[in-house]
Amino acid sequence: MPTPFKKITFLVLAAGLVLSGCRKDSESQGNTSALDLATVLENQGQPASINDTLRLSNGRDFVLRKFKLYLSNINLVKVNGSKTKLSDVFLADVGDANTGRIRISEISSEENYQSIEFGLGLDSVQNDSDPTSFPLEHPLSTFNQMYWSMLKYRFAIVEGRSNVADSLGNTQSDVLHAYHPGTDPLYKEVTLPLPQGFNQQLDNSNSPNLKIVVDIDQLFTNAPAIDMVNEPQTHSEPVDIATAIKFMNNLQAAVKLELE
Repeated sequence: MPTPFKKITFLVLAAGLVLSGCRKDSESQGNTSALDLATVLENQGQPASINDTLRLSNGRDFVLRKFKLYLSNINLVKVNGSKTKLSDVFLADVGDANTGRIRISEISSEENYQSIEFGLGLDSVQNDSDPTSFPLEHPLSTFNQMYWSMLKYRFAIVEGRSNVADSLGNTQSDVLHAYHPGTDPLYKEVTLPLPQGFNQQLDNSNSPNLKIVVDIDQLFTNAPAIDMVNEPQTHSEPVDIATAIKFMNNLQAAVKLELE
């Protein structure tokens, strides 16, 4: 029969092995940090906000009343080409400090990331979803009013009004704008290099704040430019699909990445 001393020694050794195993498990999980991903507005490099009167380089003043945008398949891309998923889909109120950003937890801070990739709009699988099958808080649910039975999902909503410089507010000559691009061929993929210092902030658990910046001027004036008088709106129907194509091409060119 083991002596009491031997029993105690065995228990101490067993406890040590358990604790050692726990430490190894914890260490194997690695260090993690959080990441804030925000959407931000600017006009010709200057900060902008919803309801601002923006002087565009085409000579028009534009008031932006609404900007909603689906960002999908958001990934951090490592130097070795592998990817870390951040979000499947996010519906952003672009420029809003609360509903225009998401916070992603548990990002490994021991990896070397080189870029971020995301879709503007929804891929064909997401676009074919049934909006009634999602809970209300889901970005693809009917609650968000982004789904039309004739179109499927609107990838973005940009609404406002414009007029020639210093004439905005004239109810007779103001042009109302409503750009609602959708349909599978309009889905755009973007890959942007991460700003210098991102990996260091992540490694120091500083919760880096990445900003996806959209320049409103470029949205309208990138070639081929949107004619704001003759192309004031699109619902991605055959009669105005050319405007929707311009919009999504310009949106792809109008986004950039900054580190706060």
